[in-house]
Formats: sequence, C-alpha cells, structure tokens
Amino acid sequence: MPTTNIPQLLNSVCEEISFPRSEHKTLLLDYTRGLAISHFKSLSSIGRKMGHSQSSFSRMLSNTRVTTEELTGSRLNFIQSFLSNNGLEPKYIILDETVVERYGSKIENLGKYYSSTAEKVINSISLISSVLYVKNGLFFPLVTRERTKGDFTGQLISILEYPKLENNIVLVDGAIMCSRIFAKVVNSASTIIGRLRTNLKVVIDGKSFLLSKLKKKTKGITSFTARVPSYQAKVKIVIDNSADETRIILCSDTNMTEYEILNHYSKRETVEEYFKQAKGLLGLKTQVYSQRSTEKHTELVALYFTAMMIARYYLNVKDRMGFREFIERQIEQHHLEKALFSLFALFFCDPESFFCFLSGFI
Repeated sequence: MPTTNIPQLLNSVCEEISFPRSEHKTLLLDYTRGLAISHFKSLSSIGRKMGHSQSSFSRMLSNTRVTTEELTGSRLNFIQSFLSNNGLEPKYIILDETVVERYGSKIENLGKYYSSTAEKVINSISLISSVLYVKNGLFFPLVTRERTKGDFTGQLISILEYPKLENNIVLVDGAIMCSRIFAKVVNSASTIIGRLRTNLKVVIDGKSFLLSKLKKKTKGITSFTARVPSYQAKVKIVIDNSADETRIILCSDTNMTEYEILNHYSKRETVEEYFKQAKGLLGLKTQVYSQRSTEKHTELVALYFTAMMIARYYLNVKDRMGFREFIERQIEQHHLEKALFSLFALFFCDPESFFCFLSGFI
C-alpha cells in the first residue's frame, strides 16, 4: 500500500522543486508539519516545537529562493498523479473567498471585509481560493491568493487558470457570480452553477422580470429557462423556497433538471469545510505580515492538507477518520518519534546512562 506517513508524503509532494540547499527544504517541511503539531499557531510556538527560531521561519516565508508558485505547481502535479494512479476523476471546481482577521498597522493589503462567522465587518485580509472536489470526503485546495486592491474579478479569473477548465462544473456563490466569471467558464467548455443576487433582471418569453419579484411569486422549488441580458446568454434558473433561506441558482447548462442543479450546488459547502479545518487545525490564521509571506504560509497549509487527504484516503478508503482525529494521531506520532530519537541518542552517546535508565522500568 502507498505510504500514509505524512513526512514522506510532504517530501514526495515537493520532489519537483529544486531547493538551493537541503537546509531550505528541511526548514520548509518542518514548518509545514509544525502547523499541525503545534498547539499554538504562531511562528514562535511552531519554531519551539520543531527546533527552529522564529526568525528562521520568518525568513523562509519571505524569501524567494523557493517561490509560492513553484510550491503550488509541484503540489498540483502531485495531486494530478494521485488522481490518475487511483482512477479518480474530479468533477467540481469551487471558487470562493474567505477573510482572515489580522491585527496591527504594518500588514500588507489589510482592509475591512465582512466576516460571515463574526457577522460583521472586521479588520482582515481576503483570500480567494479554488478547491477541487473529487468525491465525498476527498477534496483538495488548488490555488489560493491574497486579494489586493484593484480588479477583484480579474484576480478570481486568474486562479481558474490551473487546472485548465474543460468539462468541469464550477461552483460559485452570489458574491462572486458575475458576467466575466460566467463567460470565462462557459468559453472554456465547462458548466457554471452559481447563486444569483435578487437585483438581477432576466427575460422570459420576451418579458423582463426582476428576480426579487419572481422569488416572491414562487413556492417550493421552481425552475425556468431565461435569458440574462447582462450575461448575454440563455440559462436555467432554479428558485428554491424550500430551504430556510430562499436561493436563486443559475446553471449555464439548460438541459439539467432543477434537482440535478441543486445537488451539484450542494457540493459548494466543501470549500467552507476546507476553510474551517485550515483555520481551526492547520493555522491558516497565523499572524504574518507581507503578501509574499501570507501566500507562502497559505500554500504550506494547503500542502499539509493535501498530504493529509492522501494519507486518509490510503489509511481507510471505506471509512476515513475525521480531520481532528487525524491531526491528533499525527501529534501523538510526533511525540513518540521524539522520545525514540532521544533514547537512541542516549544509547549511542552514553550507553551506561541508557541502561541505567532502562533499569528503572525493570
């Protein structure tokens, strides 16, 4: 069976990268493991746990000897090989944005963004991400970039460049859905399914309607084909009044049924699961300052998450363990490895003390 050992997997994922010195690779991989192992997610606590200084990790994140783009490219190629070797065919690419609260005045791209968790506008940075959904319980972060001032939609489109879109279903929410994203996906021979805002106008049988008015006149689940002038396309629209919150979902494939569309769109929740685990278990919220450091830090979070997904897949295909349980097992293994290393070091350096130590347990 392929390895389920996280350090080995992390090393394999980075095989394509040419590190200037072996120390650079060791530092990067130790930092990546430390994101899961360390209880407190800060550079100093991760450094103490993994035997490195805070300044060493800070320099590693900010230098350009190994770029974020190189790391991402190597990881995505590894994911592609994993999928191919195991006969897995991904279907969905989920595009989303999340905010990470930040403190201080020297943080690059700091702004005021709405947090759905805090339910208010907070001082934060914004991360735009794409996630590849393979099947239930198996998904991978693709590309994550820090949002900068300027063309937000253009930045979203740029992270869809890899993997190349073809015969996929791209899932987006209402904050991202727009005519440029729609055109990018459709022109790439893929399908887009996304939530619409109610202030959009659609044309049905030559008559113009505001979606907010159509929503009020419908009950349960309703679907219809309409032309969206701002998108310059005919689409399938589903109005779902059966949930706690009314949703209006667009699909570029007019041949899909309303239930197929809603089933596809339900996979979008996977990206929320990724951000939840990345923030809660893997230190995505760790305080770093520059855009370069933030993006590399975020990529190393994705690196560990990728290795974790592959390890869980091989550990138990039928019933994969939960995220938190997996991380706890890695922490236990880390402490066991440290204890065994200390015993072997004592044996080789001072055999007499080693056997005296053992005698205490006999």
